[in-house]
Amino acid sequence: MSSAEETSDRTFYPPKLWGLSSLFNVFNKLYIRDIIRLKPYPGFPGAFAYGNHPVFKVDVVGIVVKAEEKDKIFIYAVDDGTGVVSALCWKRPFSWSGHVATPGLPTELQSRLTRWQQEIEVASGYQLGHLIHVRGKLKVYRGMMEIVASYHRKIENPSEQVARMMELPTLYRQCYNKPFILPCKLAQELQNSKTTKESGQGNQAINMVELTGKIKLLLKHGFLSEFSFGDLLEQLENSDSEAKVGPAVVRQALCMLEDTGMVCCRRDCGAIYENLTSSCHLDRAVLSILKTECCKSKYKERGCHYLRVLDELRKTVQYSGINERAVLAVLDRLETDSDVMRTADKSYLPVIV
Repeated sequence: MSSAEETSDRTFYPPKLWGLSSLFNVFNKLYIRDIIRLKPYPGFPGAFAYGNHPVFKVDVVGIVVKAEEKDKIFIYAVDDGTGVVSALCWKRPFSWSGHVATPGLPTELQSRLTRWQQEIEVASGYQLGHLIHVRGKLKVYRGMMEIVASYHRKIENPSEQVARMMELPTLYRQCYNKPFILPCKLAQELQNSKTTKESGQGNQAINMVELTGKIKLLLKHGFLSEFSFGDLLEQLENSDSEAKVGPAVVRQALCMLEDTGMVCCRRDCGAIYENLTSSCHLDRAVLSILKTECCKSKYKERGCHYLRVLDELRKTVQYSGINERAVLAVLDRLETDSDVMRTADKSYLPVIV
């Protein structure tokens, strides 16, 4: 492949997989001819595609054929023999200023140092015919490719350009011209995911986000304090929703909310769910355990750790399947309500024993 335009037979991947490309997030040594031909990566503005590799940064060596000075930057047209690209090089900031004294230096030396620094600043630009080395990020300005330099220097030895031009064919052959191919297992998983999405099942993830959001609103507004699975289904059916979801999806959403500590399942009378965002039966159970445990000399001063509370809860029939998140959520709310106080990292004392 002689240019970056030959991409029609390539597969393009989402950003989360770009790290698997050897060209990603490195300074790629490309011919300027190929840099100015780069096209935006399909579907992802700001990234550029060489083949199906994502490219952000480049490394070029060339001769300055045009120089322009602005207030804060120098703009150079760099030619490597295959093409010309603009390179934006920021001016070096002053290290000293005539208004700032340098401790320990005589006044005369400070003045000379400032003047010398200013002379360096004025003469820091490259001249026409200079051979320079530039590394930086790519951007498009008015339809033209530019390099915003993060590193640049003047090359004194012309043999470095010869070495670069001899190095590039090998890099193209061994790296750049090889397509970006995912490992077999990952490619298969990606294909399966694509097939699932095309079959209509890919919308399940979106439905799940909407469903959990709707249940959270019911919990926060107090419509559900203690409820069964059937009560939740009835509430969801009565809500203004065009898209109806099945019981299996609702059960999955409940499991997700249990993992986040917003609800817990009580198993003393079937499967009753408690809303942990408001006062509930679990509050009283946790307070009772804390009062009992903190009467012991072991916990009287430094408090009872939440894992001890968790162990005691799991010994009961009601909360045999409770998780850590639920206990921590209840303890945080009790602390906010001044029913318990935290004495150490995740250790608690009841305010009234």
